[in-house]
This record gives sequence, structure tokens and C-alpha cells, in this order.
Amino acid sequence: MFAIDPTKNYCSQYGWNLSLPYGWRVLPRDPSELSSAMENIEVFVHPQDPSLSMTWTRSPRDIGKRLWQQFCLTTLQMGAASTSEVQELMTYIFRLIGNVDTALVISLPDGQRALELTEKIKSFGNVGECMQGYHLICPVRRASQSAPLYMQQLSFYARSSKFEQEIASVMKSARSFQYL
Repeated sequence: MFAIDPTKNYCSQYGWNLSLPYGWRVLPRDPSELSSAMENIEVFVHPQDPSLSMTWTRSPRDIGKRLWQQFCLTTLQMGAASTSEVQELMTYIFRLIGNVDTALVISLPDGQRALELTEKIKSFGNVGECMQGYHLICPVRRASQSAPLYMQQLSFYARSSKFEQEIASVMKSARSFQYL
């Protein structure tokens, strides 16, 4: 199902891998408890604080040609992207909890373009402290040109104080994402 090599690279059953932050591990799943909605999810947890996690998800449906073209246009040039355009795009691909704070187009180790963004959430439940989110969004590798167009994201949410402590290692890990 999955493997972690000695260099802490997580090799997914979906054909991609990434280097996990030091000490993070994949959260084991009981296959008998998986619903169809949960089968395209991978969760990685912090070694000392299991409330901190990174989650990989695949979009539940084909995004279609129009959204695919919009994503390609948004990621055409490396560097900063329009936060308002990214906010609108995300409403159709992966819903955000808050508002896009930063948006950046990056190149992953396999040459694939990805959209990296952070979001701010003013208040979250009864936590009282602001929350922040980080996302790396890129297309799922297609077997053929006629295959459906799915997107995937790696996400991390935390209270602002924890977010600031962990974001560098989370971003380093996310930026190592690549298909084998």
C-alpha cells in the first residue's frame, strides 16, 4: 500500500513520493473502515503533536477543460500569482476555509508546475486564535490524454503560533512532491 524508505521519503500507492519532515509519519488506516470518500486521502502526523497533520487529497471529480485551462493560465509564469484569481479558482477545485493570503507558482522536482498558497482563517470554532492554512495544488498525473482531469493538494492547517513554527518544514516537504 505504501512505503517509507530510510531517507524518510514516503512512496504513495498513487505513484508519487515526498520527503516527510523529520519525525513525521503516515497515519495508518484500517481498510475496512474506509468509505469511498476516504480512499483518496493520505494523512501524515507530527511526531510530538498529533493534532498537527498534512493531508493529501485528490479532487473527487474531473475538473473539466475550462477549469484545467484556468489552472494552466494561472500557473503559466513562475512566481507570485493573483490572490483574487486563485481564490476564485479554488472555489471550484478545493474549497478553502479562509481567504487566500499568498499565492505562488512553483516548479516541483519532476518539472510539474504547482500552485502554492496560504490562507488565513479569522476564527475557527472556539479556538479563539486565528488559524492558517498551507496548500500545494497540482494536477494528478494522467495515464492518457483522454483520462479525466483530477487535481490533488497537500494541505496543512494550524493555529497561527503553531503554523509559524512548522511551516518551513511543511513547505520543504511539500516542495519535494514528485511522480516517480
